[in-house]
Amino acid sequence: MMMKEVLKKVGSQTGWQLFGKIITSVITLILLSLISRSYGESGIGIYTLAITYLGFFFLAGDLGVNAYGIRFFEKSPIFFNKILGFRIVHALLLVIIAIAGSFIFLVEQPLVFWSIILGSFSIIGSAFFVTTNLVFQSKLRYDLSVIATIVSSIVVLAIVLLFILFQVSLPYLLIGQVIGWFICGLIGMLLVRRFVSVKPDYDFSFNLKMMTAYWPVSFTLLLNVIYFRIDTFIITFSRGIVDVGVYNLAYQFFSNALVFPTFIMNALYPLFVKVHQKSEKALLPFMIKSGLIMGTIGFIGTIVTYILSPFIIRLVAGDSGFEGSIEVLRILSFSFPAFFLSAVLMWGLVALNLNKIMLTVYVIGLVVNLILNLIYIPQYSYIAASWVTVFCEYLILLLQLVILIRYFKS
Repeated sequence: MMMKEVLKKVGSQTGWQLFGKIITSVITLILLSLISRSYGESGIGIYTLAITYLGFFFLAGDLGVNAYGIRFFEKSPIFFNKILGFRIVHALLLVIIAIAGSFIFLVEQPLVFWSIILGSFSIIGSAFFVTTNLVFQSKLRYDLSVIATIVSSIVVLAIVLLFILFQVSLPYLLIGQVIGWFICGLIGMLLVRRFVSVKPDYDFSFNLKMMTAYWPVSFTLLLNVIYFRIDTFIITFSRGIVDVGVYNLAYQFFSNALVFPTFIMNALYPLFVKVHQKSEKALLPFMIKSGLIMGTIGFIGTIVTYILSPFIIRLVAGDSGFEGSIEVLRILSFSFPAFFLSAVLMWGLVALNLNKIMLTVYVIGLVVNLILNLIYIPQYSYIAASWVTVFCEYLILLLQLVILIRYFKS
């Protein structure tokens, strides 16, 4: 496939995802602004801590299974229903685990605790929607996925606005997330019916085979989200909810930017697989070109974010005590080039079936991240968490480069 055709396809699918993300990001900004102005720093801390906690279970419900299933789905659409059956049962178990975990770790913080209890059922809606993305990714129809996310985001905003107007207790805002995710999953299922017949099929032997073959990638993705968000919980227990609010307000903008390389790789990864199947040597120049583009985008992202950080934070929070969020966002922006490049190398490693080696890289990154955060956060709070994130991202990028250089040399 010519590089021009590749860029056209990737650009089209990334464009749809970017359009959807711009709309949902604007809605998220409005949502954060409403919460920060109505509930203050502690309110943002409680809300974002609950969302961060549930985010672990959203990813655990995903496990990167779509990247595994897409190879089989293109040969036989029945695999969609097998993966759907797996995710439904898996999501129900995760709801139970999420609630049990909140009893163990967060029961002494009642507002966070009840936010998680109410919000945990959103895991089920997320599982349905993520499964539909298997089809949308395979068919290169992310426009349909975008429709579901935009509609559900509008619903969440409307519910939260209504609750704020009636001055309800903060944990009830999570009900909006639950309803939004169920609507997102429902719309996704309705749209996916044009490509496949939706009949969930729980096949234990298939599930066991899938997880046995793909567990290194699944575990790597899970470690990745722990690696990125463990600092929030360390700040919670060592510094308090207010510092969490300051840190997480900036981190929301940072994480929104990080979905951009994810969108690009959603479109690129199927092409990585196809190029690798034709010729392993052909994958290297393809990865280099992709890496140059991604690295340039990341560098531009750092400059723009650093300059606009004061405007972004004040636009959302006003002059209500979130000055520390500006510094946090500026520090985090230095990791953009590494993160964008790392996304290319990670999925290149997956395409080369170097899954266990990739897992080792992220285990090292997590251990270093955890040690540094435990040492420095109690003294330097969210500033330490920000610099540790930057350092660890470049460490992971360096390890990935060493592995790939050695692999292609050999």
